[in-house]
Amino acid sequence: MATQPNLLKIQEVSQRLHVPTHTLRFWEKELDGIIVPHRTVGGQRLYSDQMIAVIEEIKGLRQTGMSLAQIKAKFKEVDKDAPSEHRTVREIDLLADRVAGPSSRNYIAFLGTTMDRLTSKHWKRYGRGSSKNERR
Repeated sequence: MATQPNLLKIQEVSQRLHVPTHTLRFWEKELDGIIVPHRTVGGQRLYSDQMIAVIEEIKGLRQTGMSLAQIKAKFKEVDKDAPSEHRTVREIDLLADRVAGPSSRNYIAFLGTTMDRLTSKHWKRYGRGSSKNERR
């Protein structure tokens, strides 16, 4: 069984890194594709340790006076320097992680819980192997 990665909500990341939540959302929008949090079924952002490290690096670069445009160019340049198969693998990993991320796991867990509840209610109400006449 695979273990679920440590994922933090936006408020937890904000407190941990001392970066306001609105700034995290803005960076995500402006640095398109660099900060890619997981999403719950309800749309809440969840950040992996890898994304937190990226945000820490962005915060450090901002503190040196770099603009978001410069930071975006720097990250794109680093990607460009990597061999194309590494870039492709990284992009596939990010996409797969996002698709099979917590929202999918949460939905599967929800379905399992719902199925358990329905099965439990059925057995309590009708009893195992009881006939229609015995229920009345």
